[in-house]
Amino acid sequence: MFLTVAVQMCRPNATVVLCQPAMGTRPGVDHERVALLEVVSSLGLRVDAVQSAAVRYVTPHFEAVSLRAAGHGVSIPTSWRRGDVLLLKRTDATIPPDRAATFGQEWHEVSFGPVCLKLSRLPTGLDLGELVAGDILPTVSRRDPLQRRIGLWTSGNRVFTVEHPDAIGELVKLCDADLASQRFSLSRTIAQARTLGLGSDVATRLFAVLRTELAEHTQLGGEHYERG
Repeated sequence: MFLTVAVQMCRPNATVVLCQPAMGTRPGVDHERVALLEVVSSLGLRVDAVQSAAVRYVTPHFEAVSLRAAGHGVSIPTSWRRGDVLLLKRTDATIPPDRAATFGQEWHEVSFGPVCLKLSRLPTGLDLGELVAGDILPTVSRRDPLQRRIGLWTSGNRVFTVEHPDAIGELVKLCDADLASQRFSLSRTIAQARTLGLGSDVATRLFAVLRTELAEHTQLGGEHYERG
């Protein structure tokens, strides 16, 4: 999808620079590379060069939290991972209409200060229900089948089910406004939750999650990272 958009924006002979996971990054990545190289010509591109381990990734906040959880608190350097760079040349081929990118919106995003939270548009369970022990998803793979049950997903890779996504989203917005005015507190979060039809137990849990995410984000010096 990203390559289709890039092709539509480029003139013939333009270069598209694409970063890809290096071989061995995860199971099956070699097959993904083969499949990608097989399809680029149909997108109006040709491969000019592949530079192995040419780019170093800075580990985003959500990955750092997951690595720390999976490694039982072991400190991992933020620039531990390298990726490959593919240099693709735009040909003068016409892209068939059926190759046009389509975008599906399954999530909507809300913010609490620098913390990003994504909410599923459909209910997935109880409000802020537990999905994994400790609430931190120990993987950042988009192929994890647990993702289908996630209703609330934080930038610290914490995951929960959600029954009332719209109400939870509104409550986060109210908490964000309180944070900006230095009035963010448990009592205000509970009071605002009640106006939205949410219980005090949900408000208390959300308050704890937001406070932890904010402290963690500040501690790790995290910027605003997108999961895509």
